Amino acid sequence: MPVNLWKDIGFLLFVTGVVASLLLVWSFFLQRQITARTRSLEKEIAERRKVEDALRISEQRFRSIFENSPAAIWEEDFTEVRQYFDQVKQSGNIDFRRHFDEHPEVIGMLAAKVKIVEINQVSVALVGAKNKDEVILNLASYFTDEAYPVFKEEMIALATGQTRFESDIKLKNLAGETLTYHLVLIVQPGYEATLGRVLVTFRDITERIRGEAALRDSEEKFRKAFVISPDAVNINRLQDGLYVAINQGFTTITGFTEADTIGKTSAEINIWYDPEDRKKLIKGLSTSGVVHNLEARFRKKNGAVINGLMSASVIELGGVQHILSISRDITGMKESQQEIEKALEEKETLLRELYHRTKNNMQVIIALLDLQASQINDDRLTTAFNEIQNKIRSMALVHQKLYEASDLSHISLKDYFTDLISLLATSYQAENGQLAVEADLENISVVVDTAVPCGLILNELITNSFKHAFQPGQTGQIHLNLHREEADIVMSYCDNGPGVPKGFDFRRDGNMGIKTVFVLVENQLRGQVEFSSQQGVRCDLRFTDSYYKPRI
Repeated sequence: MPVNLWKDIGFLLFVTGVVASLLLVWSFFLQRQITARTRSLEKEIAERRKVEDALRISEQRFRSIFENSPAAIWEEDFTEVRQYFDQVKQSGNIDFRRHFDEHPEVIGMLAAKVKIVEINQVSVALVGAKNKDEVILNLASYFTDEAYPVFKEEMIALATGQTRFESDIKLKNLAGETLTYHLVLIVQPGYEATLGRVLVTFRDITERIRGEAALRDSEEKFRKAFVISPDAVNINRLQDGLYVAINQGFTTITGFTEADTIGKTSAEINIWYDPEDRKKLIKGLSTSGVVHNLEARFRKKNGAVINGLMSASVIELGGVQHILSISRDITGMKESQQEIEKALEEKETLLRELYHRTKNNMQVIIALLDLQASQINDDRLTTAFNEIQNKIRSMALVHQKLYEASDLSHISLKDYFTDLISLLATSYQAENGQLAVEADLENISVVVDTAVPCGLILNELITNSFKHAFQPGQTGQIHLNLHREEADIVMSYCDNGPGVPKGFDFRRDGNMGIKTVFVLVENQLRGQVEFSSQQGVRCDLRFTDSYYKPRI
């Protein structure tokens, strides 16, 4: 084999070895790069997965907060609104307030461009919808005339680059009821340029607004009442009586002005005539926090003393307890009351004297009749005189009871009947037999105009029993019952005598005494009376005590 050929083969082998070595080295480095890149990709994938997991967790948390928030949250898309802003800016107009003032119709157009992307469940209840779709489809219907000025300010804020807007706004729910909400709008980070994602929260503050309005109205009413009240109204510190405020009525009644009182205590202006009255006030306030109709005497600025009727309650001002008091000058009323009491006392004295003299005059009449009867030998006339005397005694007894009573208008039928029965029994039992009178009497008070006919009726019934029910020397029983049945007074009288013949008509056939009972019950008392006879004679009568009124 030629030498040159061996040289060529050797060279080729050398080159091949070099190439193989280079390939081996390149393969080694390539393997390392692939391994490093693989590891880098694995790390990048792991990190991306971590980011995705974090994003997923974050989104889940956001959705959880979104759905479970007590506030209504709307995710809205203002992209088309941003596009309109950009068009206006391109036309060279950057004064959006002026632009909206000149084109007010644009506000409604922009409201229609807002798209609701998502809402939470609270929003459904907020507007009274059945589901989320019903809320989203009725966006325009929520706006009231009062809402558009607020929406205008919202548009100005977004157009000028602000990412947060907050205001109160009045919106309608689907039932047509206008409610007040506190609105907070926040452009989400990363969407400042497009306004593609904006979160809006609504919180119903209707009750708070109404409460604040009611409080303002109450304060205004109190202020007006404080200012225009003719009574003395003042506020003092509870601890020491330091005056905080007084009204014009206070000045009119006491003579003390604001310059005389504000910053001074009640002791310093010496307004309490008797310091014990203020102690009574403080004691009452300490017990219940309020005092009604406390009578006290006050010293006016000129030294005159007046009578006041005070009501007060404890209030807090700046965390410090104060007294709000209202006092009325009752000096004139007290003087009038004293005059009335004096006049009533004089009238009572005169009435008692009148009752006493009336009773005495009737006693004189009885005595004259008794004197006249003693000179008559006719038994019938003597009996007639005695009956007349008993009638007069029953009337005189009424005046005696009124004279002795504390109430000059009313008399107790129980006491009156008890004494009248005793008086009549004493009169008749001397010549007739012994009669036992059983009385079950309820304590009922009536006016004198009712008591007199009641006494005459009882007199006629007892007289009838003594005269006709029993023979001389015979014993018997009389039962009397008096009670109320609701508005009626019911009186039942009966004896155990022989009664009356069959077919006897009390109204037609009765004697003068029985007929007198009918007249007194029906004409004087405006009541009903019924006689019956089974075992003896029974009389039931019913009347009210409302026909006659007290005379004093």
